[in-house]
Amino acid sequence: MGWSYSHRDKGVPIVEALQEDLGSYGTIVESSVTLKVAYLAITHHQTGETYGAVVLIDHVTKPRRYGDDYFNFGTKWIDESMGPAEDRPPRKILEALTDPPPGEYAEQWRQRAWANLRERESRPKVSRGTAIVFETPLRFTNGQELDHFIFVKRSTFIAGPGGGSYMIPRWRDRPHKVYTLWGETPKGRLKSIRQSIEEESVSMGELVELQGLVEHIEPWDTLLLEWAGVPEHESV
Repeated sequence: MGWSYSHRDKGVPIVEALQEDLGSYGTIVESSVTLKVAYLAITHHQTGETYGAVVLIDHVTKPRRYGDDYFNFGTKWIDESMGPAEDRPPRKILEALTDPPPGEYAEQWRQRAWANLRERESRPKVSRGTAIVFETPLRFTNGQELDHFIFVKRSTFIAGPGGGSYMIPRWRDRPHKVYTLWGETPKGRLKSIRQSIEEESVSMGELVELQGLVEHIEPWDTLLLEWAGVPEHESV
C-alpha cells in the first residue's frame, strides 16, 4: 500500500485520525505512536481477530493547498501479514494480538518483534546520573570524538562531570556499557589511579587494573602510560 495524504486538524490525536482512516473495518485497541511510525493492534469487526499493523507517518509542514483544504497528514499502512521492516513495537501491542498470525510473514514479524522486545527489556535500567560508555567513540559536528557520557534524560547526555551537553538519538541501539557511578567508568578509574600515583599510595591491584585500562589512556598522558608499562612511542 502506498502513501495516502489527508487533512488532520491541529490538536487531533494521531490515533483518532488513524481510526478515522480504518472506518468500519476495525477498531484500534492498542497503539504506540512516535513522530514517524505508529504500531497498532486492530480488532477486525467481522472476525473478532486482533492483528498488528505498522503505519508510517509523514507530517507535512508546508502542505499544498487544494481549495480550502490542506493535505498535511501522510500515512502508509503496512499490515503485519506484509512483514513490515519496522519491528520494534512495545509489549502491549504484541500481547494484544490473537493467534495464529495471519500468514508466514506475520509470524516472522512477530518473532522479530518479540526478540527485539526481550533484548530491550534485558538492558540495564538507566536514570539521571547513570554513566554510559560506548564501545565506539561518537563523532560530533564540533569535531569531538567521545565515548564517555552521563545520562540526563531521553537522548540528552553530558560529556562527564562538568562537560557539555550532547544529543545522541537511538543511543540504546549502539553497543555500550552502563555504570551506576562515573567513578566506576574507565575514565573514572583512571582518575582515581592517577591520584593514587601522585599521592604515592598506588596499590599493586590498581597497577594491574591500570594495565587493563591502557586502551582508555590518552596518548598524551605519559604518567599513566609509564605506570601501565607502555613503552615510549608505542601506540595504544
